[in-house]
Amino acid sequence: MVCDWEIIHDRATSSARIGRFVLRHRYVILTLVYVAVHLWLFVTALPITGRPSGAPDPITFELGGQFLATGRIPYVDLFDIKPPLVHLIPGILATGIHFLGSPGFGYLDALVLHTASVLLTLGMTLVALFLITDLVDDITDDRLAALAAGFVPLTCPIFYMAGIGGFRPKTMALVAGLLSVRWLSRQRWLWAGLAAACAPALWQFGLVFPLFAVGIAHRSGRTALKRVLAGGAIITTVTLAPFALNGIPALRAILVEVVLLPFVVRPVREPTGTFSHVTRLISYLGWEGFCVLLVGTVGALLYPIQRRFRASTTEVSELSVPDVDVWVAIVVGVFSIQAMVVDGRGLTDSTMWVGFASVGVGLLIAQLNNRRFRQLFVVGIVVIGIVAFLTDAVTAFYGWRWVTQPEASYKRVATVYWHTSSIDTCHIRRAGDERTFVRLMGGSLSDQVCGQYSIDSMIRSLIP
Repeated sequence: MVCDWEIIHDRATSSARIGRFVLRHRYVILTLVYVAVHLWLFVTALPITGRPSGAPDPITFELGGQFLATGRIPYVDLFDIKPPLVHLIPGILATGIHFLGSPGFGYLDALVLHTASVLLTLGMTLVALFLITDLVDDITDDRLAALAAGFVPLTCPIFYMAGIGGFRPKTMALVAGLLSVRWLSRQRWLWAGLAAACAPALWQFGLVFPLFAVGIAHRSGRTALKRVLAGGAIITTVTLAPFALNGIPALRAILVEVVLLPFVVRPVREPTGTFSHVTRLISYLGWEGFCVLLVGTVGALLYPIQRRFRASTTEVSELSVPDVDVWVAIVVGVFSIQAMVVDGRGLTDSTMWVGFASVGVGLLIAQLNNRRFRQLFVVGIVVIGIVAFLTDAVTAFYGWRWVTQPEASYKRVATVYWHTSSIDTCHIRRAGDERTFVRLMGGSLSDQVCGQYSIDSMIRSLIP
């Protein structure tokens, strides 16, 4: 007869084997969960919508790509405040579709472009999960903490569902930021410069990463600094070249709409308090995901302190290249303030915070010594992810509130995009900042060409 302790030992051995299998194949498990979630969402959502209508911002970016493929110029023929790479990437996709398809750009071409943009964004979201997992593994050498960090974004359904609306540049900016931190920690300076420069070319707040890259490379020597700057110069040249080929008006429009407009419009915006930002953020992330991100923010800030406290014999007098946890803590702090205080109005404005706070959750788990408590922490994250999916994701998709937008500004963009309609003005979207800017500059929403205001007068208006 088998003794009780032998049965317990066999069960413990089996559990350990299952645990080792899960940790060893963590990337495969993340992929299977992610793909299963989206297959279910697609199957349940498409019969409701009838066709992939997309969301306002993604359709605007894809329309910019359509313009590039057909000889028109975003910022000149299409007013937009986002950086150039958000139009260049769909433009590359649209050019390939236009080359292989019909002479014009019809509904089928628009459908293929939108589908390619959705798949690209969903793929980049999965890459972000891998990079989050890999970064925690690099810092802590703790596979359980790394796996848990990879699951954290799944507690925020908007993070992985937003891509179904179309091209999402902030997801790609997150991937670029994670890659820059990864390559900086491994002292691959050129690649770090390339990745860091992509982030602000996709989203203005991504400027944090090239600033960090330049600062860290400067501390590491002249050769490192030269390579980081070379990577930034390459991305800048590639991004601006298609617009520069169209002459000074295109570059002027980029300077006016992307760089100067936020400074002109922000002072006259209706003030929004921190409480309003946070409540809106919770409505997007769900209360479960918001609480997990707060825990991750605390974990990211505590980890460098805890590591230095334990390694009391190691002198830490300056920020050196191996101190990746310090960079993560700073980035989490910056983007938590950005999302909750500065600019959390948009649906995907918390993307950077979600990504790097997830790393913080992994760092927090790595600090725990009690094995059972660590396991319960991970199980809790998985349970929260399931609850968030069932409550937020399912409800959102049956209401389709994140994809179909009824406002008139979206309908104008959608009409031009899906039906390739010609329009005699560059002001197609006519969103809030766009209307405010045109009013302040004395322009008209019926202008045929955008971005040709006097730069000197704009700069002088910013000086008190």
